Amino acid sequence: MECRPHLVIDEAEQILQDESIIVRAFVGYAGWSKGQLEGELAQKAWLVQPAGRDILDVERCPTLWREITSSFGPWFKLLAEAPEDATGN
Repeated sequence: MECRPHLVIDEAEQILQDESIIVRAFVGYAGWSKGQLEGELAQKAWLVQPAGRDILDVERCPTLWREITSSFGPWFKLLAEAPEDATGN
């Protein structure tokens, strides 16, 4: 896997000529002050799990968040399965 920040559309289109390569685009920003992330990890504010190669499988994208979140236990499974709009229940 290779992370290439600031990839422009023309470059992405050129890379996609190789059918064995998958390009994923993400828009957004997350930043931490010095030591903030380490502090949050120590507080267990993040759910952390080692990533296997199968996480890169494009076919898993629609269900990936639910699968990973559910793996942390029953409470997280309930959270992952909760409807987007609870008023529809």
